[in-house]
Amino acid sequence: MRARLVGLVLLILVALLILVLVNGMRFPPDIPLDRDHRSGQTPRQCLNCHGPEASTPRGPNHPLGNQCFQCHQQ
Repeated sequence: MRARLVGLVLLILVALLILVLVNGMRFPPDIPLDRDHRSGQTPRQCLNCHGPEASTPRGPNHPLGNQCFQCHQQ
């Protein structure tokens, strides 16, 4: 009986660990399919809106670089 309880607690802890690890993984969002993003874009066009001084700048935790399509997909 005690061995089953220990096994159940270990199973629950492993499941919680997996949930925490999967939840902590951050995947870059896909490029939206709206009117502004529908046409083929170049990184330079992306930075017109998402550059540091633009209307919708990248967030403070966004990695620097101008290779948008290395992470973001259509």
